[in-house]
Amino acid sequence: MNQHQAKRAAPLVDRPTNATVETQVLIVGGSIVGLTMALACQRQGIRVLLAEKHAASSVHPRASRYNARAMEVFRALGVEPDVRAAGADLENAMGSLSGPTLLQALADRPANHAAIYGRMRAVEEELSPAPSARAPQNRVEPALRAVAEARGGDLRFSSEVVELTQTPAWVTARILHRETGASQLVRACYAVVADGAQGKMRERLGIGREHLGVAGRYVNILFDADLRSFLAGREFNACFLQRPDFTALLHAFDHGRRWRLQLVVPHADQGTLEPLSRDRCVELVRAGTGIPDLKPNIIDAQRWEAASAMAQAYRAGRVMLAGDTAHQMTPFLGLGAATGIEDANNLAWKLAFVLRGLAGDGLLDTYEAERLPAARQAVIASSRAADESGLPRLGRSAPPTDIRTLLSLDYAYRSRAIASDDEADPEDEGQPGRRVPHAWLRGRDGSRVSTLDLAPGELVLLSGPHGSSWKEAGERLSSPISIRAFRIGGEDLADETGRWLARAGIRRDGALLVRPDGVVAWRSPGAVAEPATVRDILGKILGRSLAP
Repeated sequence: MNQHQAKRAAPLVDRPTNATVETQVLIVGGSIVGLTMALACQRQGIRVLLAEKHAASSVHPRASRYNARAMEVFRALGVEPDVRAAGADLENAMGSLSGPTLLQALADRPANHAAIYGRMRAVEEELSPAPSARAPQNRVEPALRAVAEARGGDLRFSSEVVELTQTPAWVTARILHRETGASQLVRACYAVVADGAQGKMRERLGIGREHLGVAGRYVNILFDADLRSFLAGREFNACFLQRPDFTALLHAFDHGRRWRLQLVVPHADQGTLEPLSRDRCVELVRAGTGIPDLKPNIIDAQRWEAASAMAQAYRAGRVMLAGDTAHQMTPFLGLGAATGIEDANNLAWKLAFVLRGLAGDGLLDTYEAERLPAARQAVIASSRAADESGLPRLGRSAPPTDIRTLLSLDYAYRSRAIASDDEADPEDEGQPGRRVPHAWLRGRDGSRVSTLDLAPGELVLLSGPHGSSWKEAGERLSSPISIRAFRIGGEDLADETGRWLARAGIRRDGALLVRPDGVVAWRSPGAVAEPATVRDILGKILGRSLAP
């Protein structure tokens, strides 16, 4: 047993149950958003305790693709290689098929929509250093968990938060270890609730929910069956199965050895359908594949609904909501997990600055101001991608969706933490509120980095080649606030394309002030007469006077 396995196996009863554990941030929920939140907090030096009621990640793949913005966050957290490795064997399985059965779809191959992925990849290569990746969530979560634990994170699984109370100064939780029955009190400065769409903590906090509709109801059947001989080099991502008595979506995993049959529940049966027996699951798998003597190994069957909903608030005192707890959406377009991952990216640095006394508590209010509208846009885009049966259209008369929306690269924040009142301009990549424009840079030593790779997790000033005065402006800030300054387009960091200044919207002596989450906070098209301007702007953003 390695050290990570030993730490996971250690029951809570081994810890003193009569002592209160103190931490800076308590994370409720250990799925992909909670784990990303733990990693983002660790990057900021925040002590975290994560409590997840289940013993391990779900066996169901759930999210299976992470868009460019999600991968940029993973890149900044140092786990991009881990996520890509978790789905390396699936990257060539692209596009979709359709037909009455899998075998018939493979024989006809009528409409492969891999072209949309090709268009997306072309846009990604232009706009991002981290193209989207296909990787099942049930593989990604253990990889993130291992990294977070290796970095010293206190991650407790089989541990359910059964009580959560707060005062003006603290959040106190009682955590029950579900295997031993032992309980323990945890006191934290703040808590982040990411216990999922079905979690109860949001209701206990008194936060209401706006229901935006249900696209469809389904039964997911997860099964193993070696169908590689039928694929014969014709790997795909999804197959739409439709005939009068059967509508489903078949997803391929593990090179044709693991599959998920997403069966649409007819409207007439939605209120009466009982849990499926193993024999009935086998029948449905055979009907979907078109192989009458197939002997699949049924792993699990799960009923669920593709619903859209929004929490009416993202903050209740010292408790914040993230992920599906805050915004539930259909799984289409791959925006659900990506939106939750960006929640964590947005919130972690704000918590860190408040905990370190670098910002006023009001900075945390900008989390809701920024993320709630962004999540609503994602919820609407995702729901529009569903057809009349609730399955994704994927090019089948789908309403037009900008590829930048699919990549989560099109949204512009508006809040007190953004020094701009300009109307959002989708063509202005360097506009304050947008994530910093990407460009490949070459260092003196020949190394190749993206503008997004320059000091992730820190305040950064990115200037043009004549921006030497910006370094002085950063150095004039009083400790402990610090800003890293980089000149782009000179000998130190050559711009490979020569287009970054235009995309950033600055002249050769201008600069962008970039927040720790990679979002542009302020822009100066040219040099400023007084370096103290940076200090004043930053003080307004953080809600704290930064006297020289």
